[in-house]
Amino acid sequence: PSAFSYNNVNPDNLLNFFQFIYEQRDTLNLVFMAKQDACVYTSFKEIYFSEKEARENTYEASFFGAGLFGVVSEWVENGFTDSPEILTEKVLVILHKVSH
Repeated sequence: PSAFSYNNVNPDNLLNFFQFIYEQRDTLNLVFMAKQDACVYTSFKEIYFSEKEARENTYEASFFGAGLFGVVSEWVENGFTDSPEILTEKVLVILHKVSH
């Protein structure tokens, strides 16, 4: 079995992802307050994985989607105090730790 290599993840697309999330922070706050955040988790897997990749790497896609969801959930709960740039750096450090 092939290991997931985070090929879809690089600093630029991760930063773009967090910038988009930051731009949608008012909407995300409403989604989380309404306890409708499960749709956010599902969408994260779809952002980083094609349907084929998600089928072939279900555990990896779930792991990564859940990780992103956890990071964004903390960000929402903390009032988006970190910038998208800082969050990108933090996630890249985490991914480096996980992949080594």
